[in-house]
Amino acid sequence: MTIGHTCRLRNRRQLVAIRALACMAIASACGAFASRTVTAPQPVAPDLTLISLTEGGGAYAGSLTSGGAAYAWGENFYGNLGDGTNTDRNSPVAVTGGLRFSSLTMGGFHTCGVTTNGAAYCWGLNVKGELGDGTTTQVDLRNPSRMGRNAPTAVTGGLLFNSIVAGSSHTCALRSDGVAFCWGWNGAGQLGDGTTTSRNAPVPVTGGLMFRSLAAGDGHTCGLTGSGSAYCWGRNDYGQLGDGTTIYRNAPVAVLGRLTFTSLTAGVGASCGLTSGGAAYCWGTNNYGQVGDGTRIQRSEPEAVTGGLRFRSLAQGGHTCGLTSDGEAYCWGANWRGELGDGSTSPRYAPVAVKGGLRFISLTAGGDQTCGVTTSGAAYCWGIKHQH
Repeated sequence: MTIGHTCRLRNRRQLVAIRALACMAIASACGAFASRTVTAPQPVAPDLTLISLTEGGGAYAGSLTSGGAAYAWGENFYGNLGDGTNTDRNSPVAVTGGLRFSSLTMGGFHTCGVTTNGAAYCWGLNVKGELGDGTTTQVDLRNPSRMGRNAPTAVTGGLLFNSIVAGSSHTCALRSDGVAFCWGWNGAGQLGDGTTTSRNAPVPVTGGLMFRSLAAGDGHTCGLTGSGSAYCWGRNDYGQLGDGTTIYRNAPVAVLGRLTFTSLTAGVGASCGLTSGGAAYCWGTNNYGQVGDGTRIQRSEPEAVTGGLRFRSLAQGGHTCGLTSDGEAYCWGANWRGELGDGSTSPRYAPVAVKGGLRFISLTAGGDQTCGVTTSGAAYCWGIKHQH
């Protein structure tokens, strides 16, 4: 999830603090960190063989090895890398604690994982209870690094989960029986519990629906039922809930179109779904082509992505990417820092191929960066790159 593009890393941190603290005044000055734009895939983590990647909105990323070990790199101001420090890292460092994870997810400035036995742990920024440990970290704008936890902390309640997803300032997880639980910031109703009250511990999503997967975006959440029906809740100013309106919802509402999906994604002001035939549909903000329908028209219900491509998976942040059955990557939408990987920084209103001829097994998209794991287990990223 992205917060802003105009300044470098320190201003990004200040901007997320403004958002999380209901727009409290804070000085705005860019820090001394440098960044550069990478418009085509560049290798990272050459010493690790990975099975998955995930990205956060604050220019950081993480990965899992086949043995379930978690690694992370990038910005670490709130402890979101989980290595027991608040030091930014140019290369992967192990998440402390020796836990083995089956899944890993990154939000605005927090990270969560489900261990191989189903326990949930989170770390990073916690001013809205997004870590789910029953607390909120004290606000300290003079020393913002104190506003988070730099090592995994157990999500309270003793619940066991199959999967977990992180939005900009909230987190949701799915129990084995399909019941969804959420926690964290709830100002737009993104926890789906029928209120707009923020929660520092898991609360069930209302409505009695059973989901097989969840997706969390910048203030909204979507869930996919066993029959392939899509429901969304939370922020809806751009139509990202897909219910034909721009009305915020604090409980699940059905996505229009009577489409049957196999997977869903949620990003910054937009959502997408993939049908069983591999057709991609998107809805929400479209000012930079995030919907991929060849226009800049905002959509409040699903619209087919143009080009006739068939995908096996989608990834979404401030832009959208899709992976074809033979491992080719295509991206569309905002492209401020080369996050589409087509060698340019121009927005694209329809899918364009990622340069380099690489074949990927998975993709992940953040605010202004994209990463992928190739068939050999190598990690590549493109878009914004911070140097410390």
